[in-house]
Amino acid sequence: MSESNTKEPEYTPFDGLLKHLTDQFAPELLAYLGDIEHIKECSSIGGEIELMHRLSDRVWKITEDKAQNDLTYLLHLEFESSPSDNIGERVGMYGWGVFQKEQLPVRHIVWYVGELKPKGWPEDTWFRFVHKEMKIETEVESWVRWKEIWLPGKYSAVQFLEEAPPYLLPFSALMKGADRSLIKQLHEVISEASLPETQRQDLLAIAAFFLCRHFKLSDIKEVFDMEALEHNPLGEYLLQKGIEQGLEQGIEQGIEQGLEQGERKAQIKIAKRLLLAGTPPQEICELTELPLEEIQRLEEELQQP
Repeated sequence: MSESNTKEPEYTPFDGLLKHLTDQFAPELLAYLGDIEHIKECSSIGGEIELMHRLSDRVWKITEDKAQNDLTYLLHLEFESSPSDNIGERVGMYGWGVFQKEQLPVRHIVWYVGELKPKGWPEDTWFRFVHKEMKIETEVESWVRWKEIWLPGKYSAVQFLEEAPPYLLPFSALMKGADRSLIKQLHEVISEASLPETQRQDLLAIAAFFLCRHFKLSDIKEVFDMEALEHNPLGEYLLQKGIEQGLEQGIEQGIEQGLEQGERKAQIKIAKRLLLAGTPPQEICELTELPLEEIQRLEEELQQP
């Protein structure tokens, strides 16, 4: 995402895969990131919420079991691939917009998923609470409070691999101290995790994508079954994105040229697979970057006898 106050945030592969990940593991992930002990109910209120021509990432309606009284509120999770100077204004804008639509109190979590350290981050911790005064001209009208999370602030790659819940294991590839030995360790831990096979394959695909940011594709191929990942719609998409970011330095330009020539065909192929798997058109739009109208047209074509 962009750090400028005037530019719209850029789309990154993080956006699509994180939204997919949180949709798959919402209650567990939100309990972990939000330090919530007992989630009684957790439901999406429509995925992205459009506010003033901007989209918040994910918003859930949470009912928390609090002894004799249930507590119901909205939990807004925002993903950031790099530190952002205007995050306070954006969180405040999203919170006010969602509150007006739903009439429930809003809690915010900002999850920094990149390697860049947020400004002023304290040592040996992975989260902090931040607040910002919201002003109109010089008058303070309100203030917004949110929880920021940056997992590399506390964990090394090996520590996180040992301590993280299964759905967060791929992020060990973004931690301090990640080396080639992590490739095999990460593959083994995910492969042995007690998960449905579809979720396991998704996590392996995400892990391969993260590893591709630091290691050569040839190193990853020695451990990961790339053919199996390519048959997973999410894996095919992420591998394509990883190659675009230049995994093999010596042939990077040739790979990019080849991808550019076949990119549209690949996007359509992935979109069709996802539609047949029952994935919602809006999520397919995020993963493939194809227009929603085209996804809907492909859906109609597939429904024809």
